[in-house]
Amino acid sequence: MLKLFAEPRRLVSTHCLNLSIVGSQQFRAEQELLLGRLKYVKTGYHQDLRCMEGTRKSLLKQIMAWVTNGSEQQDGRDVYWIYGLPGIGKTSLAHSICASLHDQEQLAGVFFCQRDDPELSEPRNILLTLIHKLAIIFPPFRSVVAEHFHKDPNVTPESMTYTLFLEFIRKLSRLPKRTLVFVIDALDECGSTQSRPDTLRALTSVAAYAPWLKIIITSRPEDDIQHCFNVLTPSTHIRYDLTADKETTSDLRIFAQD
Repeated sequence: MLKLFAEPRRLVSTHCLNLSIVGSQQFRAEQELLLGRLKYVKTGYHQDLRCMEGTRKSLLKQIMAWVTNGSEQQDGRDVYWIYGLPGIGKTSLAHSICASLHDQEQLAGVFFCQRDDPELSEPRNILLTLIHKLAIIFPPFRSVVAEHFHKDPNVTPESMTYTLFLEFIRKLSRLPKRTLVFVIDALDECGSTQSRPDTLRALTSVAAYAPWLKIIITSRPEDDIQHCFNVLTPSTHIRYDLTADKETTSDLRIFAQD
């Protein structure tokens, strides 16, 4: 009898091993496809560039509460726009937000725009990078993207439409168990008044469709960015004027990147 029971155990073990091998092979295949076809920019937050210890506590608490509360309690407000004049500490705040989200395993991706960098000042790279980062941390999304690239060998970063990100999201058969957040800092330093709106509309469309995905954007209050938010329904987003924040004067940093 012992021998009879031993055989099935080996079969089950072998079956699980085979599934593990197949899963690993699929992961590598999808990764190679993404790396070969999806252009992205290496950009991330820096611990040393966060707000000074003890500052922005109230605003950070408010933002994290917005992230962690259930979507049914937020009236569909899935985009948080933080704006202010140069030197007011927007980028330091963005680094702090990223660190807090990372600690809670809710940071989906980040893009720090930079006017004097050709890759970080290209609006199209924002979507490509965020697609890539979400594909890395959420396998079902990675499979959707990889399948699309596999079926259409002519898709390139330059030929991808701004609506493709939303198409990928719509094809998901399984959703993340927790809220994930994208952070885009200094949007005004990316592209021009003509090229930014398409990227911003694509981002807000994705956030509006997927209640599990939220987006935080910091920028100067440029006319084109304001216009994009003005045409949105007020209940879809939150605006925060950093100039009006009581903690602003205590958090201005001499070396802050803004």
